[in-house]
Amino acid sequence: MITVSIATKNSGKTIRKCILSVLKAFPKSELDSIVIIDNGSTDNTLKIVQSLRKKYRLIKIFSYKGLLGGVRVQQAINSKTDWVVFVDSDVFIYPNWWKVVKEYITKKNVFWIQTLAETDYSEPYKSFFEWSIKNISAIAFYATAVRRNAILNFKDKLEKIHGCEDLALYEEIKRRGGNTISIKEPLAFHYGDRDDLIKNRFIRSGQSYRLWKGYSAAIFRLFRTFFTNIGKVFLYYMNKKISFNDFIQLLIIQTNNWILFSKGVFSSTLIRELHNEGGLNEEK
Repeated sequence: MITVSIATKNSGKTIRKCILSVLKAFPKSELDSIVIIDNGSTDNTLKIVQSLRKKYRLIKIFSYKGLLGGVRVQQAINSKTDWVVFVDSDVFIYPNWWKVVKEYITKKNVFWIQTLAETDYSEPYKSFFEWSIKNISAIAFYATAVRRNAILNFKDKLEKIHGCEDLALYEEIKRRGGNTISIKEPLAFHYGDRDDLIKNRFIRSGQSYRLWKGYSAAIFRLFRTFFTNIGKVFLYYMNKKISFNDFIQLLIIQTNNWILFSKGVFSSTLIRELHNEGGLNEEK
């Protein structure tokens, strides 16, 4: 049996399709529950989930206000199976997702199985982003299976992180000698406006990395990220033979991403706003 857990916050535009994609991908006999952890939605997210629960009683709803790392911990705590599949609320998994992933579940000492998600980003960033994920890799919870005890063993530190929580957990698994698998076959679709996603992700990551590792490490990563971002564009340019105009456009995009990360490193405003002692409540 497996648990699928979805973290939501103002996910009204995508949550119905996300949940239905999960129900289509997993046989009833293998899906223990779908755990929803809502982090303070003010739109119609909870109304949509509650309407779906009337038909699908395996859906469980919890409300939790706190940092994203704390949300991940709650996702694990409220799952009862050895493995938890984390699906972002703006991700739709393909019907063959579980059929492909479950072949790796029983492999020795595996704690993390990540799958590739296609996107609706505009070109040339769409092709560049998907090529980068497939050929260079990246760490993300888009649609990833993780052993529950890997999260619970790291929960005290994970609860203090907002953004980079996926990287923090991944590095902890590797530090403890656990194996990770990245499946390069597209098994999901990540919906969302690129500008909003990128802006929020990079600012949040910069702030969280500083809180997690400290200023010195964050500044070091800041410079490393700049050269890594630019280096990816050059590799893509040489491998894919894109036009010079697309090359310049990608350089500008990657530089802007780095600037957003920089803003996060040197600003703590958002992190202070996110700290909340609201705790967890289960929807009856």
